[in-house]
Amino acid sequence: MNNSWHGKSIPPEGTICEYNSNWAHAANFESWHKVRVVFLSDCTYVVRREDQVAGEITELCGMASIFEAKRFRPFITPEEIAAGEIETIFNWMVNRDSERGLLGIAEDLHADGYRRKPPQPPEEKVCSCPIGDGSLRWPCPVHPPAEKQQ
Repeated sequence: MNNSWHGKSIPPEGTICEYNSNWAHAANFESWHKVRVVFLSDCTYVVRREDQVAGEITELCGMASIFEAKRFRPFITPEEIAAGEIETIFNWMVNRDSERGLLGIAEDLHADGYRRKPPQPPEEKVCSCPIGDGSLRWPCPVHPPAEKQQ
């Protein structure tokens, strides 16, 4: 495995990385697959799936170009994936609503269902005893059984 690859171009032969086989859904987590670059020339590349599922294509090829390089990325953690998705959505909103500014972004967030949730008070314990004094039905959240003393 080649550790010198920086993720900005098509990785060299032997590199194990992630490859997006579904170009239309580049941000979709499920479209990224673990691959090994098995061939790379000036004009083409071949990758082999390392996370093979029975019945699926095992080798994929493409034209080696700057545009195809976006199909490759180094392995990233789920936290990095989530942060990237949030950044992508935020950038899309900012670029789309540049004329409307922050108010437009806030309106879009509200329209998409985002609501600030006020802090919830702690749940109040309710007595489950028949006469409310801790008798008969234990464990009651308000009147727990007393520990036996010796």
